[in-house]
Amino acid sequence: MPSVKFYTLGCRVNQYDTELIREEFEGSGFSSKNGGSPDVCVINTCTVTGRTDREARKLIRRTIKEYPDASVIVTGCYARTHPEKLNSIPGIDLVAKNKEEIEVFLGLNPKNYITNFANHSKAFVKIQDGCDEFCAYCIVPFARGTPISRDIQEILTEIKALGKRGYKVFVLTGINIGKYSSEFRVESSELKKTNLVELLEEIEKQTEVEWVGLSSIEPLTVTDQLIDFARNSKKFMNHFHISLQSGDNKILKNMNRNYTREYFKDLILKISNEIKDVNIGIDVICGLPEEDEVAFQNTYSLIEELPISYLHIFRYSIREGTKAPLFPNQVSEKIKTKRIKAIKSLSMKKSLEFRKRVIGKTSKVLVESNNSENYLIGETSNYIKILFNGPKNLIGSFVTLRIKKVDECRTYGDLLNI
Repeated sequence: MPSVKFYTLGCRVNQYDTELIREEFEGSGFSSKNGGSPDVCVINTCTVTGRTDREARKLIRRTIKEYPDASVIVTGCYARTHPEKLNSIPGIDLVAKNKEEIEVFLGLNPKNYITNFANHSKAFVKIQDGCDEFCAYCIVPFARGTPISRDIQEILTEIKALGKRGYKVFVLTGINIGKYSSEFRVESSELKKTNLVELLEEIEKQTEVEWVGLSSIEPLTVTDQLIDFARNSKKFMNHFHISLQSGDNKILKNMNRNYTREYFKDLILKISNEIKDVNIGIDVICGLPEEDEVAFQNTYSLIEELPISYLHIFRYSIREGTKAPLFPNQVSEKIKTKRIKAIKSLSMKKSLEFRKRVIGKTSKVLVESNNSENYLIGETSNYIKILFNGPKNLIGSFVTLRIKKVDECRTYGDLLNI
């Protein structure tokens, strides 16, 4: 049996896309189990920053060296935006813009597969792809194209099939999930237009999910309807990851973000006030063009005053084809490093403050894995990872824990029942 090995860089959408490709390989007679020298290596790349580009090239060269007899296929966002750079690397057999090009190259027999997310405790389900916002720093619209949403019945069918395989926790993912829009037939047979909230409602009605959550979402698509749903739902994971990028109005305008720091502040406070124990994370970019010290301090102070529990921090990286490289007053790498250090320290402080507030509380937890110290690792519905002692056969099940202590990096709990 021929074998294939997969590597994935980047976001949850890439993880989903890799699983889809894996299913097509396995359905065409390939084994994807690790061990031995593979016949094919598939590398799914990211291009969100210059660092991810470098990571992709390094991984590609290492894979070519490690498996000289394998066919090396490179796909993903970097393959779509810079195929010429990848084609210049000796040893790559195919630079593929999509899975269909891989199918043709290898003669695979494509079918409609259901992703199985091997070695995952939860399933990601892609509901849409693409973005048309064209933020001045972002290459994603060029890599992913304009927004396109999956059919609601297709999504429900996938979730039901994954449920039969034992998955109880689902995370809806995409490039700009707040723009999800589809149609479905109601009992009168007329077509009804549906949005993200109505999709969530149908998932709760028609499937047996235990929890359903969202990946990163844009602030302008977090509607009152979505907040109301999150507050009232017994299955929605009370967690939001929202892209801020900058807390300075001038920088936001330059970046074509179309909201203000005041709008963002009101949104976060509304979510925090209306949803009990909600965990809110944000994205922030350090070193955007024209980000002077005043602009950075505006970002820092906004984050500091809001009930945010963690941050994903990015160093601004020039992306060819976007508008930001043409702006004056580019920020030096030295200053970017200094600002990233300050924001990281603030992120740790916010995380500790949030986790301290849950000490003594009991939580339902999905047991995901164990670590080298023989702790089991569970996750709450609001994305707090908890370490606790218990038998390994609990992995993949739900238990109840009481949170007993936290430190800078970890949260610990006691098992109450099985």
